[in-house]
Amino acid sequence: MKQKFKKGDKISIEKRFKDRDKLMRSFIKIYKNPVLVHATPVNKLFKKILIEGKLRVPDIKDKQIEHSYIERMLGIYPCIFLSLGFMYATAYEFKYSFIFDLNYLKKADYYKNSISYQAYKAVVKYWDENEPSYLEKLAKKNKICREVVNKFYNEEYQGKKKAMFDFWKVEKEIFELIQKYPKKKVLLNLIKKNVKDRYIPYPASMKVANEDCFSDNSPEVIIMKDINLLKDKFFLGFYIMGDIPKDIKSLLLKDYSDKILFDGKKIRKIGELR
Repeated sequence: MKQKFKKGDKISIEKRFKDRDKLMRSFIKIYKNPVLVHATPVNKLFKKILIEGKLRVPDIKDKQIEHSYIERMLGIYPCIFLSLGFMYATAYEFKYSFIFDLNYLKKADYYKNSISYQAYKAVVKYWDENEPSYLEKLAKKNKICREVVNKFYNEEYQGKKKAMFDFWKVEKEIFELIQKYPKKKVLLNLIKKNVKDRYIPYPASMKVANEDCFSDNSPEVIIMKDINLLKDKFFLGFYIMGDIPKDIKSLLLKDYSDKILFDGKKIRKIGELR
């Protein structure tokens, strides 16, 4: 996970949102609503999904998972994550994206912000206000932890400091610190409240998604079941950045010719690639 998000450090927050909004407008013109997106940077994984015709809920039995600690603690992981629009493609340059009609919210749980980000940020703010020594404990764990804590204290976003916390770089370390915290129950209640406050049930989620799609929020959509791409009526198609490898193009033409392909500028049927 840490490797996947590495490129995000090189892209400013302002550019991420600007690029996200530009891509989203292409779909709102046609579908009148924003779209939901699942993204991956990995050719091999994307090809595997195409061949199986399914996005599968991850199997984490007997495996060491280095992320989603908060979601696992809350019992909402393993799952499939969708974003509102193309946040992962624009923020982290994920090459492959699966696009879904907004009506997929009928089957999903909508959170107004990223669950993990808001949870860890709430914990960090609590420590900053009540026991700043715990942020120093986090910073002392390693070089990356020090950089993340320093960024939280010193870097500004929209004229404010203490607004950014790159939890994904230090998730294991901060989660372990939470587990050992003497007032752990206080933090857990804070995390649960944050999650509860950001949950928007359907059909209200449809209206909120339209409000959020051009905001600074980064909504998170959670699916608890496998998605059959070949049969699901809400699956629209793909956004692929850059050139399409020949083997992947062949698979798209073979099984997904009736779906759409978006290249960042134009939306067309995959069948037109012939």
